[in-house]
Amino acid sequence: MNWSSHTLKTEAGVFALALMLGLTWVGCVELRGGRLRGPDAASYHALATSLLAGKGLQKHDYTGLFRDPWRSLTVRSFRPPLLPLVLAGVYGVAGQRLWVARVVMSVLSAATCVVAMRLARRAFGRRSALATGVLTALYPELVYYAGRLSTETLCTLLVTASLVLLLGAAQATRGVWRWPLAGAMLGLATLARSSVLLFAPVAALWVMVARARKRRAVGEAALLLLGFAVVMAPWWVRNARVHGRFVAATTEGGYTLWVTNNPQADGGGRCFWPPERAEFDGLSEVEIDQAFWRKGMAYIREHPGHFVRLAGAKFVRFWRLWPHASHVGLATALVGGLSFTPVLLLAVWGAIVGWPRWRPWLLFVLLVGYYTAIHMVFMAVTRYRVPIVPCLAVLAGWALVDLLGGRGQVAAARAASQAAEPPVGLSVIIPTYNEEPNIRRSAEGVVSYLRNGHRSWELLVVDDGSLDGTVAIAQELAAAHPQVRVLAHSPNRGKGYAVRQGMLAARGAVRLFLDADYSTPIEECEKLIPPLEGDCHVAIGIRRGPGAHIATKPPIHRYLMGEAYIQLAAWLLGSRVADFNCGFKAFRADAAEQLFRLQHRDDWSFDAEVLALAERLGYRIHQVPVQWAHVQATSKVHPVRDAVKSLLSLLAIRSDLRRGEYGDA
Repeated sequence: MNWSSHTLKTEAGVFALALMLGLTWVGCVELRGGRLRGPDAASYHALATSLLAGKGLQKHDYTGLFRDPWRSLTVRSFRPPLLPLVLAGVYGVAGQRLWVARVVMSVLSAATCVVAMRLARRAFGRRSALATGVLTALYPELVYYAGRLSTETLCTLLVTASLVLLLGAAQATRGVWRWPLAGAMLGLATLARSSVLLFAPVAALWVMVARARKRRAVGEAALLLLGFAVVMAPWWVRNARVHGRFVAATTEGGYTLWVTNNPQADGGGRCFWPPERAEFDGLSEVEIDQAFWRKGMAYIREHPGHFVRLAGAKFVRFWRLWPHASHVGLATALVGGLSFTPVLLLAVWGAIVGWPRWRPWLLFVLLVGYYTAIHMVFMAVTRYRVPIVPCLAVLAGWALVDLLGGRGQVAAARAASQAAEPPVGLSVIIPTYNEEPNIRRSAEGVVSYLRNGHRSWELLVVDDGSLDGTVAIAQELAAAHPQVRVLAHSPNRGKGYAVRQGMLAARGAVRLFLDADYSTPIEECEKLIPPLEGDCHVAIGIRRGPGAHIATKPPIHRYLMGEAYIQLAAWLLGSRVADFNCGFKAFRADAAEQLFRLQHRDDWSFDAEVLALAERLGYRIHQVPVQWAHVQATSKVHPVRDAVKSLLSLLAIRSDLRRGEYGDA
């Protein structure tokens, strides 16, 4: 099974799990009568039926606001339009059957879990995607609100999809269309829930910070905002025609600002009308909204201390570990607390360990910070944080990967090892597999040279499951020289795996690997180290150009295969590297740590993978002509088999880069 089919099957499994739970909840709701619960659901249902009746997007509201307690006003922009449009479409096909609408919302909620998996894969790689998918599929609030016919379900899906598109646009090498598409998705999210409105400029700010080419980033941010405006434009035009004035999102914002910032406000979600009823008589929908904006802003200016206290109370309410039992019932509050608390704690840990991948990390922090800030000013209840739950689940999924297996144990072991031993100036890594004829000559040549030329060094022989006497020879050398370490594992995994283990176990400020056949002698490192002491991150040996010397030429078929591989890699990966295959490469410690954590190919295509990642991450690569000799006796290249493998490997690397498999790269 290839990786793509495995991913699709995993996503299908998570989708099926989430949908099963959602349909189970729909069945429970129907068994309890299937009635609409809460004023918001009733409001959106009324708007949908109004659309079906040909009356447009309108309903009666503001009852009790005027001096006449029975008077109401027909409002046309009080709620965002997307959910009523979706419900109207469902009702138009299936009739006004609420259970059908709940099933559709459950499908959208299950789709959110799949989108969250793709977000996790783009941000932190495939290992965190499954954990994220399971967390979102099992998260009770996502299931619960799908049965409530609330905007949270639709908004959550669209916000999560917009994050996927933003990271995809940032990671893609071409395709400027991705930026307006991401903006369009944010526009749809705003049409689902107006609180998303101001996140579009925040996302544009992220683009300008995260992108390396700042001039180009300005254009990309502009394209993002253009896509947002194109989607919002029909709503803006419609509102201008209906009201004769510009309405950015809805006419509910003014009331929401005032009701949470006035003398009677306590930071909760209580709704009430002001005592001064006469001032609203005769006002239109937009004028009422503007009047509430003025009252709310005036109170904030005149009572800044109370506003700050209210903001603090809203912060606590927004991040409350469980919803109020008086609002949702004790059982629902208990389930909410038991599910949200571990996700929040894991998300905090994920944010701590995930910051090195700072581009997606910053996007997540901006979204969470934006939602927190907006609800510290306006109304804050626990359900308003549902759209950021997938973001928290991605961070929590990365934390689980860190804590349960993969990264955490390796990082802890490496940290303990490095804490116990002082760092060195140069680490040399020799990957081996059945290199008994070569390893003694190679390792002794490295030791002899480094003992005479470097004050602090180490040699790591990383054996990849050899079946001959390679390990015994290496251990004999380690017993004689304390600077030599042997890392042996079994079974055979591939050269890429061996080099990765050596690079991550090394302690050197500069980390160099060379082939065990000693095709490039260690003395050539003097050409690679000086650039790394300057502004370069990676220095590689190449077998062409002035200064290169080929002591023993390879057979013609080997030469042609190598040249074809270089040209093919440059074309498929968009690389400017002149020679991928020379087994003589050095890295600064910080670059080695990041590159070999991201790199995951175990075969010998890892060279192209690492260098493509380095270029993606903006690392400076210095290419140095070196001495090289072909060693036929121990060559393990099979012309036909390895030619096919080379092509498939390059295509896989290209696909991984485009899919965001490497997270931040």
